[in-house]
Amino acid sequence: MNGKGWRVQLIALRRQEQTAAVWSKLQQANQDLLDGLELHVQLAELSEGTFYRVQAGPLADRTAATSLCDTLKTRSQDCLIVAPEG
Repeated sequence: MNGKGWRVQLIALRRQEQTAAVWSKLQQANQDLLDGLELHVQLAELSEGTFYRVQAGPLADRTAATSLCDTLKTRSQDCLIVAPEG
């Protein structure tokens, strides 16, 4: 994914090699919501260390991202909205 479009961040992991497996598990658990979305992994260098943010997208706009995140939260899946890069 090229960073264009809104995304929803689902989790942040310390090990990059875990991202694909976690994404697959999240997709299976929420197939009706995440089907058709792509995995985007964003590297984050924080004071606590390096994290790999697992994000789903692209979504058309902030409203679509908010709606998706709100629905995921009803399923006990934390998330946050990520604005397009650039």
